[in-house]
Amino acid sequence: MKDNRKRKALSRYVDGELRGPNSSRMASDLESDASLRALKAEYSAIGEQLRDLETPPAPPGEKLWSDIRRDIRLGTNQGEDSSAFGSRLHWAGGAVATALVLMMVWIVMQYGSFGTAAYADTAAEVEWVETDVPNASTMVYLDDDTGMTVIWILEQEEGAANAGS
Repeated sequence: MKDNRKRKALSRYVDGELRGPNSSRMASDLESDASLRALKAEYSAIGEQLRDLETPPAPPGEKLWSDIRRDIRLGTNQGEDSSAFGSRLHWAGGAVATALVLMMVWIVMQYGSFGTAAYADTAAEVEWVETDVPNASTMVYLDDDTGMTVIWILEQEEGAANAGS
């Protein structure tokens, strides 16, 4: 028999799971197809062998709990994911972390930084500036809007420096 669907339908028929018109169709196919009847006999024999097997007795509850406690104490089965959600939680955690990183990158791109106000308490205070520019004057002040220290270096023109002396 070449049709795999027919084999699956026959297996369901032998197990009593095929109902209605599908069951009637399988019964008529069994009457007309000798190879299908032979396969049904094989499936029935396999079912009988499985029913004749002895089911091993379940371990007593105390033995089961002692095995569980031993596994916990020894740290076995740590590589197995026994949670109900499996590895989906790992993917969800990765997705959340990725979303947070993308949000932080977006904030930096929109506002240029996370803000300097958070670093205002730790920043060193600039009181004066030295420069190698001859006849330069400097101005240092704290910008209230941004919280940043602004340093201006004004280079005087050569003629302006001589006019004052």
